[in-house]
Amino acid sequence: MSRRLSNSRAQSIRLSKQYLTEYKKTVFINFFRKKLIFIGAVVTVLLMLIAIFAPVLIPYDIYEIDVMNKLAAPNRAHLFGTDNLGRDILSRVIYGTRISMTVGIWTAFICLFAGLFLGILAGYIHFIDNLIMRICEGLAAIPPILMAIALVAALGTSTKNVIVALSIVNIPAIARVSRASTLSVKNLTYIEAARAEGCSSMRIILKHILPNIISPVIVQITYIFANAIITEAALSFLGAGVPQPVPSLGNMLYEAKMYIFNAWWMTIFPGIFMVLTVLGLNLFGDGLRDIFDPSSN
Repeated sequence: MSRRLSNSRAQSIRLSKQYLTEYKKTVFINFFRKKLIFIGAVVTVLLMLIAIFAPVLIPYDIYEIDVMNKLAAPNRAHLFGTDNLGRDILSRVIYGTRISMTVGIWTAFICLFAGLFLGILAGYIHFIDNLIMRICEGLAAIPPILMAIALVAALGTSTKNVIVALSIVNIPAIARVSRASTLSVKNLTYIEAARAEGCSSMRIILKHILPNIISPVIVQITYIFANAIITEAALSFLGAGVPQPVPSLGNMLYEAKMYIFNAWWMTIFPGIFMVLTVLGLNLFGDGLRDIFDPSSN
């Protein structure tokens, strides 16, 4: 009898491994089959490379002022033209992309780890659930831009404080997604089997629950990444974001609003880079959602 049970268990383990292997192959193949996710990934990677190598790529110093050459239209010397102080817009757009991507990446990482921790804690431990979820619902009830403005006003205008404010605003979304996934997973048969075998709660969470809830969380993180860039631009446009004279895409659009009819290039080029960044991330996130959706695989 025991031999039959051991053989049955070994067979189920082999089938589980075979299913996991086939699923990984399907995900890998679908990644290259879906054009939108491939385009989104390429655009996102290119912009990240631009952000990483910004100090090498910029042709001029981002703070260099040339009053005699201010508001110059795009030309050979300045491909994107110059702003109202004669600063090279191409250099500032490249460095502004670096700042915006930095804010988005750090916000996404903080939301990922903090949101996963709170969501799994709320979903796995029942008596903490109400406390964590009521706090998240209270934060989610306030419009994100107003919450971000209030936090930055309280903490002070700096890049670090903008990241902290955007993280606090977006953590509830990740916490709610991870909690819902944890609730759907924790009562499955293999979790009960792990408890019966004497596995600790930490081992169950790390080995059995976390790998099975990470997919929807990663998809949500891509949207938070894009939303953080947009919100940072809005905060900078309102004067509550990255402080001047550090260039971010939002700061550049704020400076360009006075010259939108006389110097269109001050608005167009930062706007194009922001649209490409957000579009690439959204396409990537939509593609990941389709790939990880079991009904499409």
